[in-house]
Amino acid sequence: GDNQFLIRSGGGVMINTNTPVGSASLVVRGTQSGNSYSGMYADTIDDNGIAFLGYATAGNYRAWTQYNGVNGDWSLVTPFVAGNTVPMKCDIAGNMLFTNRVGIGTLLPGARLDVRGAATGTVNIFTGDLNPPGLGGIITNFSTAGIGSNPLLRCAVDNTDRFTVDGFGDAYISRDLQTGGFVSATGTLQSVSGNVLAGSKVTLDQSGSNTGMSEVRLRGIFSDPLGLSIEQSNSYSIINLDNNFRMEGRTVGARGGILRIDGRDYSFGLPLFQFWHKATQSGTENQVMSIDHNGNVAAAGSLSAPAKFFVIDNPSDPANSTLRHACIESDEYKNIYDGVVTTDGTGYATITLPSWMTDLNENFRYQLTVIDESDSGDPFMWARVVRKLDSSNTFTVRTSGGGMEVSWQVTGTRKDAWAKANAFTPVTEKPATGKGRYLSPEAFNQPANMGTFSREAIEARAATAKGVERQPEGSSR
Repeated sequence: GDNQFLIRSGGGVMINTNTPVGSASLVVRGTQSGNSYSGMYADTIDDNGIAFLGYATAGNYRAWTQYNGVNGDWSLVTPFVAGNTVPMKCDIAGNMLFTNRVGIGTLLPGARLDVRGAATGTVNIFTGDLNPPGLGGIITNFSTAGIGSNPLLRCAVDNTDRFTVDGFGDAYISRDLQTGGFVSATGTLQSVSGNVLAGSKVTLDQSGSNTGMSEVRLRGIFSDPLGLSIEQSNSYSIINLDNNFRMEGRTVGARGGILRIDGRDYSFGLPLFQFWHKATQSGTENQVMSIDHNGNVAAAGSLSAPAKFFVIDNPSDPANSTLRHACIESDEYKNIYDGVVTTDGTGYATITLPSWMTDLNENFRYQLTVIDESDSGDPFMWARVVRKLDSSNTFTVRTSGGGMEVSWQVTGTRKDAWAKANAFTPVTEKPATGKGRYLSPEAFNQPANMGTFSREAIEARAATAKGVERQPEGSSR
């Protein structure tokens, strides 16, 4: 009959069979058929034992699988692999642990998870709700032939694309893109139907606040809407500035120029446009010019132009014409004061000027004219200065008779601290980059590009300045 337990003379043990299976040393055949279990158990005498099935060669154990009755872990143990004696474990909840690399389609994985296959192969990942496993990354690396026209990375929900990266590195997002850091792309970054958000500071809004077209918005994180946006229209672009805007040059260690546009309540004393300068990138900022909400201009330096005018509605016909006057020019810092005075019965009159007159001016000049509306024809009528301006800020005139009306004019040159520190020079040599160019090229029959403020002239000056600014701070210039 059938042998239930057989020890073969050639080696090997068989249970419930006398038919060997290959070169197996132990063959156990079950008595069940169909879908019933057949097999073998390694058992322990109590629930806290560790049952194992070992593997050896030439009498030396090499590995084993074991079940820990205390915690329910099933493990593959390889004791001769240095520092990694449990490369795989499955706990009682079904969680799998691989302590080294896992290769699919390769026995030489180059990463924690390395999936390889044919050029047309794909990797599908289906997950439930997972907590982030910590710092790490996903790398997909294909050859050009391998990727073909397929996406390098594709994320989908119910087979609807949410995020893809093609083989050229262009990214496509179906809804919002949010990041706490920078958004940067050398290729294409498209948000098909949503916004691009970066730490609540950068937004791509397809509706646009003014034109209804695409808008890039940079906003602050506070309730006060500080920031700017760039909005596209059919024929031009709009730069919208929210409240307090600052544009600054950031060349390290170099002189810096700053433009501020402050739309907050002017009652705080903040001009609408502010131009600032600092001698070095880390230096103190100084406002050099401003324009307030009423159009008043304030400058820390001087204003220069070929001519200076005032333009107002013509008082004689304000609805239909304007009136323009030119400023009086001089080759000195000159101030002009005038008035009309009537001498007393003895022919004397003292004119009192402001208290700062002699502190501000020096080198006074005088001009007197007798006013004789009676047209008396007296050839001996005269007026003269009998006492010049002094520290009392007054001077005295005398006429040939009493009760005479005199028109007077006094000029003085400035002697205040700023005027002394900034001596007036009527003729100034043009710098090397300005020689051969003109403030008003058309007046000398020259083309516009020969102007001092032409693009070519400004670029030449900028190139020279850039070379200077590259020198370290403190070096000779």
